[in-house]
Amino acid sequence: MYKIDINIFDSIHIPFFSRKSLICLSFILFFCGVSAQKVNKKWIISAGINTVDLYPTGVNENNPYFPQGEIFEDFFNISDHWNVGGQSISISRLIFRSFYIGVQGSLNNIKKVDGRNNMDYPYYSGNFYIQKRFYSNKKISPFLRLGYGISGIDRGIFGGDGLKFSQYFSESIEPEIGFNFAITKSFGIEISSSFVKTKEETGITHFRHRAGLYIGLGTNDSDGDGIINRKDKCPDEAGLPEFFGCPDTDGDGIIDKEDNCPDQAGTPEFLGCPDTDGDSIIDKEDKCPDEFGPIENNGCKLPLDTPEESNSVSNTISSVSSKTEIYEADDRNRSEEKNSDLKEKINDELVIYFPASKAIILGRKAYDMLLEVRNFLDTNLEKYIVIQGHSSSEGSEKYNYLLSEQRAEAVKTHLINLGIDSNRIKIQAFGSEKPLYEENSVRNIILNRRIEIIFE
Repeated sequence: MYKIDINIFDSIHIPFFSRKSLICLSFILFFCGVSAQKVNKKWIISAGINTVDLYPTGVNENNPYFPQGEIFEDFFNISDHWNVGGQSISISRLIFRSFYIGVQGSLNNIKKVDGRNNMDYPYYSGNFYIQKRFYSNKKISPFLRLGYGISGIDRGIFGGDGLKFSQYFSESIEPEIGFNFAITKSFGIEISSSFVKTKEETGITHFRHRAGLYIGLGTNDSDGDGIINRKDKCPDEAGLPEFFGCPDTDGDGIIDKEDNCPDQAGTPEFLGCPDTDGDSIIDKEDKCPDEFGPIENNGCKLPLDTPEESNSVSNTISSVSSKTEIYEADDRNRSEEKNSDLKEKINDELVIYFPASKAIILGRKAYDMLLEVRNFLDTNLEKYIVIQGHSSSEGSEKYNYLLSEQRAEAVKTHLINLGIDSNRIKIQAFGSEKPLYEENSVRNIILNRRIEIIFE
């Protein structure tokens, strides 16, 4: 039968905290901590009390230190099993994102085991640990620890083994789970429970529970994006590793602080702004963003009607008719000029840019360029093209090579879908071996993520 002691406060002696103090801490946790948030601190120091429970550990009955009940048996039987009031302290340091390494020490006095409470023997424990914190920017953040250390209890508890002091200790593996409750960004409450599994026969497997306060010192990652401040080019804004900690809200491969349109995916040549119709006028300055039109007409195919023109229906119809003929002729001439320009640039390189870590063709301008390439190849059957894939130097050499190959393959696939024979298309992958620009700025990194088309 499981026993749970309801009169918890009557059975616990807490030297550092009175009952009123404990109740006050509870109110602080739930009423002050509800709006608190914290970030990963470089150092975390915690101190408080620990409770040692030797009973519910599943030790075999043939063990010389039996009885120790079945695993979790009478786990909350505080009056018979819990030894409350020892001191614990831990110090840990952030090493990567939300991973910490640290040391922990605990002292206690074992006064009761399975109902026996006429004893008073020292308990010692110390370990090194690695800790992973979850949701560290929230008011309640769980953590997992795995510790390796030593623990020791005077063997007189179990009938007088006559062991020397040095033989009280045993190596131990200590998995632990706990929670941090943030009161401020640097201060809060920490509770945890660990299962101390001893490796040697002289050791005693047991549970240890801790409760106390922690304080965080130093900010290693101000914006909580997992990139430490000294390597973060945007330390006050959460960003991405591939952009050195800077955000790219619209995902166009251009960081927000260098993007003139941070909420709309665009292209490097327009500083991050989109040009949907490919008329070299960015959408926010183009009065007809879905229609190819000249700059002198604000991006519209036809000039906007003036008030005078709209006064006369016949004038408007006549004007529209004549302007349509003019601009249709202009479109034909423009197409011929582009084809002529393309012929003159047979030995020049055509460039398409790609977003970070992706092999997706983006932008109307890129698709129009590939359409022109198709048209040129259709009328110049002796020609073929070489598609050269490139990347920036951010990833590993192998990753960059594969990414540049995927980019070249994406362009090749699109041209084949447009009707070009695959035998007239060659691809080459260079990874980050042939940058166009020295990567001393984010913009130059962006411009190195590209493919180049060469006519031969």
